[in-house]
Parts: sequence; C-alpha cells; structure tokens
Amino acid sequence: MSEGRYGDWRTVSKYSTRTNFIGTCMHPDGCNFRVRSETQCGSVSPWSGVTNSKAQVNNAPNSSMVRTFASQSECGVVIQWDRAPSNGSRPSSLQVWIQQRNGEFSSRGISEYCSMDADSTQCTVPSDHLRATPFFLTTGDDVVAKVTVQYNSWKVTYETDSNGYDVATLGSKPAQVEGIEAVKLANSSIDVSWNAPNSEQGLQYELVWNNGIGDGGANTQYTPLTQPYTFALRYNRGSLVPGRNYYFKVRAINACGAGDWSIKARQSIHQEPAIPGRPTIIEQKQNDQCGVEISWDKVNNGGSDITNFWIMIENDAGYNPTEYEGNVNMAECNYNVLVDNKCFIKCKTLKDDFGLDIDAVVEAQIMATNSVGNSPWSTKSNNGVVVTLPPERMAKPRTISKTGDSITITWAALSEADTNGNEVKSY
Repeated sequence: MSEGRYGDWRTVSKYSTRTNFIGTCMHPDGCNFRVRSETQCGSVSPWSGVTNSKAQVNNAPNSSMVRTFASQSECGVVIQWDRAPSNGSRPSSLQVWIQQRNGEFSSRGISEYCSMDADSTQCTVPSDHLRATPFFLTTGDDVVAKVTVQYNSWKVTYETDSNGYDVATLGSKPAQVEGIEAVKLANSSIDVSWNAPNSEQGLQYELVWNNGIGDGGANTQYTPLTQPYTFALRYNRGSLVPGRNYYFKVRAINACGAGDWSIKARQSIHQEPAIPGRPTIIEQKQNDQCGVEISWDKVNNGGSDITNFWIMIENDAGYNPTEYEGNVNMAECNYNVLVDNKCFIKCKTLKDDFGLDIDAVVEAQIMATNSVGNSPWSTKSNNGVVVTLPPERMAKPRTISKTGDSITITWAALSEADTNGNEVKSY
C-alpha cells in the first residue's frame, strides 16, 4: 500500500504471494510504502513500518540549491537556483520566498521581480523592497531565499533552501573612502592614493580636484579627474603649475549609489626656479665711477620665493670665490637684486678681480635660488659690452703766479697710457 497525494493510503498490490513490487513513483520526494499479511482464514497482521522509495534509492540530500549574491548592475540581490528537476512530472510553476527579519519566509511582492515560469533560474530583487514590510532587512543582514516548485501530476510543493555558503548580505551605498594621500613625485607630478572602504572589492571611484584654484574652503569648486569612473585605488596627475595648492577628494560608487566624499588631501608643487633669461649688460656710471650694469627679467620662482640671485662673469683669470655661488659678491651690486633684478659692477672690480683688461668683452650668466634649490645657469649675455677704465690719477698741479686776486695754475697732461685707452674729454 502507498500513501496518496492527500495523505491517504492506496492499495497497489493485493493477494499477492510475491515479496516485491514493481511500479512507478511520480512524487519528487518519493513514495511511502507499508505492507501487511493476511491468511486464508481472513486474519490480518498489523501494518509494517513505513519505508520511502527515494530514501531507499538515494540517501544524498537534494542537490538543488538557491544562491543569493549582490547585484553588480543595480542596487539589489540576485537570487539564483538550479533548474527544477522533472522527477517524472514536468513542473508547472515556481515561487520565490525570502526570509524576513523575524525568521519567517514571505513572497509578498516578489513576483513583481521574479517570474513564476518553472523554467526560470534567476531574478533580482531591489534592496529597497527588502528593507520594506514585511521583510524589514537592513544593511548587512543575510538574504536567505527559497524556491517552491509546483508539479502538474502532484499537488505538492518542491522546495529548496539556501545553503550556508552562497548567501549575500543586503547592500547599500559604499562607506566613506579613507586613507587618501597626495604625494609629490620626483617628476613634479602628484600621486593620489586611497583605501577601499571596508576593503570592499569591485567598487568604482570618482576622483575630483580643484585644479589649483581656490583655498580648499567650502566655496572651492571641484572638477572630475576620472571620467569615466576608475576601479583603481591610485591616480597620477601631471602638468601642474608650480606654487599652486592642489586639493583632491574621492568617493566610492556601487549599484546602490555614491558614498560620502573623503576628506581633502592637499599637495603643492615646489620646484627649483626656472632658468633665467639671457641677461643684458650696458655701460653705466654711478657715483662718478664707471662700470657695467647687468640686468635680467623676472624669473619663475618654481612655487617658492627666490632667496637670491647669483652672477658668473666669464674670465681667464679663474676668479671664483668659494664663499658664494658664482663669482660676483651680490652684496656690492648697489641694487636690491631681489626687487630690481640688477647689479652694478665697477670697472675697477672687473680689472682687479676678473683680470678684464681694457676693451675686454664682459659676458655674464645669472642663476636663481629658492628653498628647493638652484636654477640652471642662464645663457651668456651677448651684447658685446667692453671694459673701460677711468683715467689714472693726475699729478699734483702747481701754481705758476699770483697777481692780485688772480692765480695761474698749471698741470701736466695725461699720457696716452694714463688715459686707459680713452680720449680725455675735459679736465
């Protein structure tokens, strides 16, 4: 005798002397059987214990599993299951159930997202639906699902439950990105790096910066650096303007939306000064002393204030003091070189220190210094200024005669050698 669809029992073999039964069981959970004996006199024994046909054939658990995992394309949970087996009867429909926060299962509203077609094997339920009644799940809760399958030939339910390994947690927007750093590299670019929130994998990131304009305050305008978004945890930005302060911030993005912005990371580019332009040299006289004036254009300071300028004058004497850069004592320039970008050098200094004789061409180079270091030397001046020296000191004049209020004084004319190569214009 076998158990019927509604729990009743049916006779499948009667008055048989055989000790076996051959037949077909259409129930997916197997058929229950029991047996008793009857004598020719009509006495009947008690029923035997119940045995299940499926249990006798296969003791392995049902291999059909339901799995849940976070959707990568929308804010929700993907529910996936094995195709319902036929078991001798074609399944007609199925229904997806999700465990509520109180432990019970509900299918309310699930059919809007999960087809009841028995051939379906996957659907996606939005996170917002699982947060609402009757599920009341919150971020981090396990999303446990089951699928019931209805068969045509048996009005029973075939059910599979989630196993303990393929269970997703309810997702939400990513947490705030932490650990953002901005580091200046040797090539004067800025390397920005950050950590994945909660070490979560597969997130995208939006990195923005202020383009070096603004002070990083509440009104600072930011523009995107990563378009489209990046999956990387690092970004390098070059082509930066020295001296500007650059601010960066980043946020993580998933299918549920964008997380909060990170704190700001600040970095500025400070370099050595740019190479100065070619200097200009002109003849000049200051305080009745002849000399040359060396001037140069404003120099890009590389983001840090220039602390000094230096001058190197070409000379064959090898004059090159060690106490300062170059070979000109900038303290004797008669100018504030940081403001005026000029230096006056006396003819006598050119003669005595550099050994530049009369008519020697003066050639000079400029170098700038800031807190980072020195610029390269500029190219040499090329406007061909030559050294000229004042006449030598004249001999003492002498008085020839004195008549009344009139005095006659005479002096010796300078020799050609004493004029240092320049014609005397007046005495």
